[in-house]
Amino acid sequence: MDHDGTLKTDYTFVELPRTGVVYTEVTVHVPVPGLKTPYTLVIVELDEVGVRALVRVTGVDAGTVDIGDRGRLVLRRVAVRSGVPDYGYAFEPDTAGTVGAGTEDAA
Repeated sequence: MDHDGTLKTDYTFVELPRTGVVYTEVTVHVPVPGLKTPYTLVIVELDEVGVRALVRVTGVDAGTVDIGDRGRLVLRRVAVRSGVPDYGYAFEPDTAGTVGAGTEDAA
């Protein structure tokens, strides 16, 4: 916002990093139509920019991600609407894909 309350137009686009650390997390157990429960949501603080993003966790079982875990944002199908897939970012912990990791997915 400008000093007079109007929206500034002289901004610069900055490429955000895809890596970060879990700032907080919650596991959702309440059924939502079209989503497999339980699933985990996290707020990830992206490296070096101080930006936080709310995303779903992928690649591990629900409830297994903790505050302070590191990982990266990955592109995943998040929904299908009228037969057209929607894609968005999900958080994949660094431990995803290791022996014993689960299979929770964002789609």
